[in-house]
Amino acid sequence: MMEPENKNAVVAVLSIAAALMVATIVAPVYAAFSSRAAHTQAALAELGQVRARLAERPALEGELKQAQATLAVAPGLVPAQKLPLAQQQLQNEIKALVESESGAIESSQVLPIDNRSGFSVIALRYDLTVPASKLATLAYRIETHQPYLFIGDASVTCPDSLDRGQADTPEPRLEVRWTIRAYMEGMGA
Repeated sequence: MMEPENKNAVVAVLSIAAALMVATIVAPVYAAFSSRAAHTQAALAELGQVRARLAERPALEGELKQAQATLAVAPGLVPAQKLPLAQQQLQNEIKALVESESGAIESSQVLPIDNRSGFSVIALRYDLTVPASKLATLAYRIETHQPYLFIGDASVTCPDSLDRGQADTPEPRLEVRWTIRAYMEGMGA
């Protein structure tokens, strides 16, 4: 048999061995599980954020539809859905504006469509005559029109012979050539 001192030494050695075994096996397992728990908490927090964003989606989609509807009826854009229809609509409106200022359209030409930044640019070239006193008013009415119209490439010719001394001389008519542009949401032809 063993002596009590040896028993105590063996128990002490076995205790130390058991403690070392616990330290080498149990501690890493505990650390792995605690690390996994922290990772699980982070994943759950991220999942909560994703669910919150998903809950906001219907409201955001509603705002997007409202913004698109507002853009579709924006006062500055031509409201037509097809380019040929938009071109015809603008020609009719410009003709009415010119005629309301005692002008006459001599010729008109539809220019090729230009696409810029998601918009289709409709361009119409006109040769017209208008009384000299009405040109500024006509230009103002075109530039302030809804949908927005933009005058470009303008040239104005005045008749060579003006008899300014006669009171009964009719008002001179100016010959005007300009290009009028308008924008619509880009959709192709």
